Amino acid sequence: MLKGSVIVVTGAGSGIGQGCVELLCDNGAMVVGLDVQESGTQTERFKHFMVDVRDEVSVNNTLDIIDSQYSKIDALVNCAGVYSCGKPFYEMSLEEWNKVLSINLTGTFLMSKCVGQRMIKNEKGKIVNISCIRSRIFRPNMAEYAAAKGGSRSINFCNGARPSPL
Repeated sequence: MLKGSVIVVTGAGSGIGQGCVELLCDNGAMVVGLDVQESGTQTERFKHFMVDVRDEVSVNNTLDIIDSQYSKIDALVNCAGVYSCGKPFYEMSLEEWNKVLSINLTGTFLMSKCVGQRMIKNEKGKIVNISCIRSRIFRPNMAEYAAAKGGSRSINFCNGARPSPL
């Protein structure tokens, strides 16, 4: 089903992102991983780029390379993210707040925007934003994480996308 598909995965260097890369590759997709750290995934179906999802110029330059090599992007899986600092919001610094929101929310926005523009030109594509139950069921000391993940759930739906049942 995924044979011949080109899928971009952010946060591909570890965790859920790396798990998505491996699953997609095992199912026949060509996967392009983006992360600020190296990936341990070693397969001919995987190409890795060191990219910070918060840097729009770097994101677009990398997407230009992907376009030139593969001529399409069939899907985007936004997995890049960092965890909460674990403090109550009233003890959190603005730097701690901004770090989580800039990666988990702004990075998802930028990737969706930049890849989405290419998908519109090709008249096809899917975007999956990995969220967390903490965007709906809250836990103490995770204000910035819950806010970012709740926002990432909303990005595409506010533009008329339909949620897919999983």
